[in-house]
Order: sequence, then C-alpha cells, then structure tokens
Amino acid sequence: VYDCVAAELPGTATPWSRDQLKKWFLVTLHNGDYTYSVTNGGKSPFLDGFAGELRQLTDTLRALPEFEEMSALLESKSDKPNKQGTFVAWVCQVAEDQIIQALQLYLLQQNRVVGVQVFDGVMVEREGPNPLSEQLLRGAEQHVKTTTGFQVRLAPRTSDRVGASSINPLLI
Repeated sequence: VYDCVAAELPGTATPWSRDQLKKWFLVTLHNGDYTYSVTNGGKSPFLDGFAGELRQLTDTLRALPEFEEMSALLESKSDKPNKQGTFVAWVCQVAEDQIIQALQLYLLQQNRVVGVQVFDGVMVEREGPNPLSEQLLRGAEQHVKTTTGFQVRLAPRTSDRVGASSINPLLI
C-alpha cells in the first residue's frame, strides 16, 4: 500500500508515514472513509480506487447464497451503522478462523504444541533454542492452502515480551 500511494505522489517521498497509510488502508478495507483523518487535505487515488472496488465486491459477496444468512443477520442489527464494513470484518474473521484451525491441525500433526491463539496467529512451543524451521513453516502454508484454499505466508515473530521463553509466536 505504501509503495502504491508513494508512487502516485510527485517526488520521492510521501508526506504520510507507513503507520498512517496502514491505518487508512484498514479503514478503507472496512468500507470506511479514510479522508476523515487526513489532516493536510490530501487524497490517495489508489485508496479511492480500492474503496470503490471493495464496495462493489462487498455488494457482490453479500448477494451470494453462501453469505445469505450472514447478510440477513447483519440487516437485523440496528447497532451496526456501517453494514458493509461489518460484513467485511465478519468475512475476514471467518476466513482467519479457518486458517488458524488448519494451521493448528497441521502443527499438532507435526507433534508441535500450540499453546494459544493470538491476534493473527498462534503461539507454538519451541523445540530447544531453535526457532521454527523453514520446512515446518512452508509445510504449514501448503496445508492451509490445501485445506482452506487460502494462500498465506507464515512468519515467526520475536517479541521482547516473549524473550527467551519456550514460546514461538507464529503470525499469519
């Protein structure tokens, strides 16, 4: 996203940070209007185009039979003013749950202990001081793709909070 927005601006630098662009992307992804938080009045043709395409795709998804029940439930919720955004969030949550379930199953089949689910991943106990192997990560990615149809890229993360503990955070 950063590179796409930066490419549409004159010169070599964008006036916005990666964190700001990530926030705007996530707002746009959930059918919100990122321009409410733009302080310099700037707009991004990339994000504007993405928002339009996403609204169209959301309407298309909501019309599919497999999302009929979810759409009906959403329409009954008076406390959800951004129904399109809520729908996208629900679809993403269902997909993430399917991915994490497939990931946990694969890791358990590989005799790895999955401690807990965390935002965007799982915590996996270490085998000795070594991080998760590339072979294990790529095998897990393939299992997720075969099981769910979603292609993901897994990356072990280090954390100051985890430090030298026996846990490996594994994020999608």
